[in-house]
Amino acid sequence: MFARVLSGRLPWPPESRCHSKRVCLGRETGSALLRCGVAWCGNTLPVAGHVEPPATRRPIGHKTLERMFRNEIAVAADSASASNLTACMIISPARAAILATCRASWRLYNVGSIFIALPGNLKGSMTTSAQAELFEIEAPRIEKSRAMIDNEQSGTFTPNMKLPVHRWFRYSAGFSSEWVRQVIAANDTKVVLDPFVGSGTVCVEADKAGIESYGIESHPFVYRLARGKLAWAASPEAFERAIAAIEKLALQIPPMRRDEQVPDLLAKCYEPDTLVELFKLREACLQVAEDLEEDVRLLVFLAMNAILRPSSHVGTAQWQYVLPNKRKASVSTPAEALSAQTSIMAYDMRHLQKDLGKSRATVLQSDARTLEGVPDGVVDLVLTSPPYANNYDYADATRLEMTFWGEVQSWGDLHGAVRQYLICSSAQHATSSKLKLESLIEKPSVAPIRGELSAVCDELAHVRTTKAGNKAYHTMIAAYFGDMADAFCALRRVASSGAKICLVIGDSAPYGVHVPVERWFGELALASGFESWTFEKIRDRNVKWKNRKHTVPLHEGRLWIEG
Repeated sequence: MFARVLSGRLPWPPESRCHSKRVCLGRETGSALLRCGVAWCGNTLPVAGHVEPPATRRPIGHKTLERMFRNEIAVAADSASASNLTACMIISPARAAILATCRASWRLYNVGSIFIALPGNLKGSMTTSAQAELFEIEAPRIEKSRAMIDNEQSGTFTPNMKLPVHRWFRYSAGFSSEWVRQVIAANDTKVVLDPFVGSGTVCVEADKAGIESYGIESHPFVYRLARGKLAWAASPEAFERAIAAIEKLALQIPPMRRDEQVPDLLAKCYEPDTLVELFKLREACLQVAEDLEEDVRLLVFLAMNAILRPSSHVGTAQWQYVLPNKRKASVSTPAEALSAQTSIMAYDMRHLQKDLGKSRATVLQSDARTLEGVPDGVVDLVLTSPPYANNYDYADATRLEMTFWGEVQSWGDLHGAVRQYLICSSAQHATSSKLKLESLIEKPSVAPIRGELSAVCDELAHVRTTKAGNKAYHTMIAAYFGDMADAFCALRRVASSGAKICLVIGDSAPYGVHVPVERWFGELALASGFESWTFEKIRDRNVKWKNRKHTVPLHEGRLWIEG
């Protein structure tokens, strides 16, 4: 039937499959679906005829599918061609509605808050893991080489969001746990270090491999989140009891007064009723936490932070920036989000504890420029991704969470609470610290690159005068390489004689002035006592954005340092 609908021989929608809400997909989305070998239709007659899909198909992206889910688009699934369909699916956010329209032989799947009905023969139509995993169907396994995995995933945290423990909290400044696992195994590692550990990806994978690890994090809030992930060996029953006690106590706490002052960011990100519920949970959490063991307290803190964004009606941009003017279609209540988060965490804890004993990770709130707390010469592998010199404000990534706990009241509080402790990688940091270019350039640790660094910074200082933003990129770049020069000296102290170091990094071009990050890093590493460096490109950057601020081609890759 769907084949005839697609070719225009039947009106759409059929009465038996009519939903209350339909929208017609835009031309770009529709064309993309046709290229994927997927037929599509909306609230008018579908496309007359069809577009023959190419030999190599690409799976539909998650965002496209979510948009289709929200609007209850009926979709004919992947087939040899759009005019010879063998299966179809109906997508809806309402379970009752979909049960009323699908046949008894169909299977019902749940993806988040979305329900999808699939006929039995669709299983054979899902030919890639990216398609199959959306419907919890086992796809044919395709063995990937290390090079393929490295190129696709070593620079992104996204694949981790379906993996035990890693999925407890998304911190975008991370990389693939699968890549970390492979590198640890390939190097017969005994002790691994991540001097920019973030939410703990390297240390979690080291625990799974049964080896010792050190993680350094200077962001005070993110450090506590990493500690929470590394508390996976705590009692899941104690964790569940703590959450149950918080939920029970929250019901007894009176709501906040209507005239009580609420930070602007929270008022923009939450509906009033949601804020009332969150504040009651927060108060209950603070009271219950006083009697909890440290590991359980860290787990509870992590769980509470993990529900804040699912409970908010506003969007989240890449790198966890909050978008108060962008409204989400699907929002969980705090109670629903906490219940789901608790179930996931307790399940993962029990899963890991079947095969593993206790965590062997040491996570320290310290500074990558000193690595205080890490003994000399004990590390034989370093895996990390330092901040990029791209003006991303890492202090701002957790502003919503920190505001919720009262640790900051506004953006202006971030420098004193967080930014001052971090590697200087944003213009905001350079401006707030009132840095002076001359003293930064004369720093002894940047001597190997001083000539080139000075020339780039002078050019940035000149270009700055022609820009309305007047951003302090010239001092940011100088301070960034001074900080990283100190970090390489600290790494030389803690690394063993045959250690390997891998940094996932990208170059930058503030105001269109190119900064050769990997080469300058390599030269600083040699000056600190390492013997050699090589660079492997993972991907190109700054190639797909339409409104880019400059046209300088950039890349991301792995900088390997040895000796």
